[in-house]
Amino acid sequence: MRAEVEPMEERALNRARLALPRAVTEGRRQIVEIVAPAGYGKSTLVESWSRALAADGRQVYRLPLTQSHRDPVRFLANLLQAIEGRDPGATGAGAPVFSEDAGLEQLIATLQSDSAPIAVVIDDVHLLESSPAIDTLNWICRNQPDHVLLILSAREYTGLALQKRLLAKQVTRYSARELAFTVDEAGHFLEQMYGLRLDAETLVRLHAQTEGWIAALQMAALAMGHRTDPTDFVRHFGGSNREITDYLAEAVLDNLSEDDVQFLFRISVLDRVNADVCRALTGEKAPQLRLESIERQNLFLLPMDDRRDWYRFHPLFGEFLRGRFRAADPDGWADCLKRAESWSIQHDYRDDAINYALRAGLQERAAQILSMYAEELVQWRGEHRTLMNWIDQLSPRVLARYPQIQISLAWSLNFNHRFAEAEAVLDALLAEIQADDMADSATLLKSVGSYRDVVEIVGHALADHAEQTLDCGRRWMQCNPNAPDFLHASAGAAMGYALKSVGQFDEALEVARDAKLRFTRARAPYGKVWAEAVSLMTLMRQGRLQHALAEAESALTVCREKLGPASHGYCVLSALSAGLYYEFNNLPAAREALSQGLRFLAMFSSLDPVLVGYLTLAKLLVAEDRYDDAKDILIEGENLGVQRSAPRMVVCSLVGRALICLKQGDIATAEELARSPLLNGAIHDERYSGLVRDKSAQLQARIAVARGHADAALEILQPLIRHARAQGQQLKLVDLLLQRAHALYLLGNQNEALRALHEAIGIAAPEGMIRVFVDEGESLHPLLRSLCEREAGPSDAEARITAHLQAILSACQLTPNAGAASSAPGRQDQSGAMLEPLTKRELQILRMIESGMSNRQLAQALFVSEGTVKWHLHNLYSKLSVRSRSGAIAKARRLTLIS
Repeated sequence: MRAEVEPMEERALNRARLALPRAVTEGRRQIVEIVAPAGYGKSTLVESWSRALAADGRQVYRLPLTQSHRDPVRFLANLLQAIEGRDPGATGAGAPVFSEDAGLEQLIATLQSDSAPIAVVIDDVHLLESSPAIDTLNWICRNQPDHVLLILSAREYTGLALQKRLLAKQVTRYSARELAFTVDEAGHFLEQMYGLRLDAETLVRLHAQTEGWIAALQMAALAMGHRTDPTDFVRHFGGSNREITDYLAEAVLDNLSEDDVQFLFRISVLDRVNADVCRALTGEKAPQLRLESIERQNLFLLPMDDRRDWYRFHPLFGEFLRGRFRAADPDGWADCLKRAESWSIQHDYRDDAINYALRAGLQERAAQILSMYAEELVQWRGEHRTLMNWIDQLSPRVLARYPQIQISLAWSLNFNHRFAEAEAVLDALLAEIQADDMADSATLLKSVGSYRDVVEIVGHALADHAEQTLDCGRRWMQCNPNAPDFLHASAGAAMGYALKSVGQFDEALEVARDAKLRFTRARAPYGKVWAEAVSLMTLMRQGRLQHALAEAESALTVCREKLGPASHGYCVLSALSAGLYYEFNNLPAAREALSQGLRFLAMFSSLDPVLVGYLTLAKLLVAEDRYDDAKDILIEGENLGVQRSAPRMVVCSLVGRALICLKQGDIATAEELARSPLLNGAIHDERYSGLVRDKSAQLQARIAVARGHADAALEILQPLIRHARAQGQQLKLVDLLLQRAHALYLLGNQNEALRALHEAIGIAAPEGMIRVFVDEGESLHPLLRSLCEREAGPSDAEARITAHLQAILSACQLTPNAGAASSAPGRQDQSGAMLEPLTKRELQILRMIESGMSNRQLAQALFVSEGTVKWHLHNLYSKLSVRSRSGAIAKARRLTLIS
């Protein structure tokens, strides 16, 4: 018995995006065509349109078609009856009393008898396909009066000749793509209709499985109503679900010929289908025409490209067909899979060939193909998940016969941070080779031994253990000077990463450069991406941002061409690029880069790209004033660091959270985070003691400034600045100099503060550093303005500093003339000089000090520290060009900022 799909209630659907466009409601487009398979909500949508049109004053008439309407005379008769307000389904209705020509004349006369706008809805137009009545409807579409709107609903595209009117922009079309629920719509629908509130991950999974097909969502909801664990149900939901199979059997297969069903069965074994493979599996003489016919019938066959060379089935329909085919004809099923595997190998589609062999149960054949392909797949292209998924489907007995697969498996396990398992796989392989008496055992033993050593070196780098990486790497390099380029480059890239981590930047760049050349010779683009990433990480640590961006953009171009934009290598480069774009204040580019860069990083990356990705995303969120979201992202980063046993990730994420709290004025929470055991001895690994001290000191310096303890901050900053200079870490040095300037300004030492700011801008200017200044917030604005007012020297260096200062002011939405273009509160003083506009917080403080509140009272009222209040007062006095509270109040009254 078929699972019934309930009509969708309008209250459960908030689909404003599908409202009829103004071009339709205003009469500029006279035809709306809505074509989608069963279960996409066509009837509900048309009903909502009808109500909206009626509310707008249109009379709406509706004719649901049946097979009997293939007769054009009956079609016209029933259409006339509907327009005249008579029920075309009543007894005796539709008995024609005219010829077709007479009926058309009567229809047009009826439509023209009243010029008031009307809408005519005709449902199930696909039933007229290949019948004389389709020509009748075509005539009506060509000759309809201007005040008549036609809404045509169908399950599949028909023979309607609307091309000319489409080109004239007189037709609006909706397909399954537009009707399918978005993720948000699906969540709203399930909650409102069925009381199901799924967590975000489960909802996204269900939406992906159904591709927004509304009927499937309804059936899933009905099935989930009987289960206590919706998440587990969704994890296993698919085309074999009873409700789905019953629905598709009755709604689709029962309406097809046996020949059509068999054709669909045979091509359903394919993940994607084109005309050639279709011919190989079915013997079809005109496969392209057959595929296009299936698409027109809306049988859930979807084109994968604009030329319609390749198609795929909707996931649920494909799974349904495969289940039916395998149950009904297991021999035919196996035969189609073998043909598919053979065709795929002949046409060099090795991924497809392996998949079809595994589905057919041909493990030996799958392993044969994989053994020839594994090295390229993993070591050259970095497709670790694909390899591990295939290996999970191979028995240990089959796997043991193919050393190359085991080597590649170890490589993938390593990149998945399963280091002990990777070494165990290769140790077992070495033991097996040693016990074997094959003639080439010695050569194989040496090759596998080298791989085992390099896997260990790379594993140390991925685990963020720099010293072990360098120790093992240098020993291996000395013992294997003539190793294959791929192995030599892999060890070199790992060592470059470690050299960067210990501050040996020049050597790191040299080693990375050599690794890139060797990976190029080995034709290993994925490996080259890693060497490029090491070079980028090193340049970024040095603060050589312009050089880094040039390398990043060049590497991304090559990676897109060689590996594709969805590859893991592209995601690594994108995440690093995001950090660069952010510092250059190109926030849209940073967001776009992160939409690629965070996709696979957590699973297969070294630490730096992951860390850059998370920190940059948090900064982007802070720039949008989404502080809580930013902190949530960093909590996620901390948890990831715990999972990966990566203290650097944990510490940097925790300190990042504390810095966000300081931006919010929440000093107490920042201090609480600063007291975290993680920053106070809980990390016992000496390899990270320097990192912890450095990050903790930077945080303590900022807290001291926030508390108004400028002397303490300067004492903390002094050794940090000295170390950054010695290491040549320019971006870090700029950040520390800005903190020094802030502390000096709080002490009233403006000249020294400006000197520190001037030095920071001098370092930043050649590299285009911007956000490090912007992110300091309003606390830096008075100093920037004061520096701008000073006369610049005549040298080229001073000219660069002046130009970069202008760029910083612009990014901070300041101007040298203190905001002349702003519409925020601010007035000219009596001399005509323009004042920088006051922020909302400064206006609030201005009104509060007018009432006589002390600094302590202001701090309590605003939930900030007294140091933060003093800082706001400094900014306020500077903008108003005064030195005291009374002067600020008097000046503000003259400028009518306060009454």
